[in-house]
Amino acid sequence: MNYAKYITYTFLKLTIIFAIVFLFGASYAYAITEPSPLVVDFETDPLFGETNILPGDGVTKTVTVTNNSGDSQNIIVEATNAVDDDGLGDVLNLVISEASNKFYDDTLGSFLRRNEEISLSSLSSGSTRVYSFAVSFEDGANNSTQDSMLGFDLCVGFEGGESRCGDTVIGGEGDTGDDGD
Repeated sequence: MNYAKYITYTFLKLTIIFAIVFLFGASYAYAITEPSPLVVDFETDPLFGETNILPGDGVTKTVTVTNNSGDSQNIIVEATNAVDDDGLGDVLNLVISEASNKFYDDTLGSFLRRNEEISLSSLSSGSTRVYSFAVSFEDGANNSTQDSMLGFDLCVGFEGGESRCGDTVIGGEGDTGDDGD
């Protein structure tokens, strides 16, 4: 057996394998993933999960929204899958704001029954906004809401597009809001 030929052949095979791994492996290692067009970060998940709240109590939570779509987008919010059988939402006030701009200031019950989105603001591409959702329990609420519960899903998204949030059409993954017209 010719050891010089065997070593050269083995060296050549290893060089080819190394080159293949290096070339293809490097492309995977350095692949850049595109960010999601819309990033929504809730301060807590779920945003509200408070129990045993009393008249006069209040809580404020934030939702951070980032637009990576490449275009300015209108940001909307709405409630879906609402359950408020005992009317607890009618003694809870909801304020949705960003800094000093108030977008909604009414009862949570009215918000849950709206059946339409609330426009928050226009957000330019690459920008981030922090929206505050403050819920307060009416000071003069009587005991009729004691042991009551309510629930809902909060949907934050781009206005327009093909994705749906309840009955509202919102922008989805990869949707820049440009419908081609």
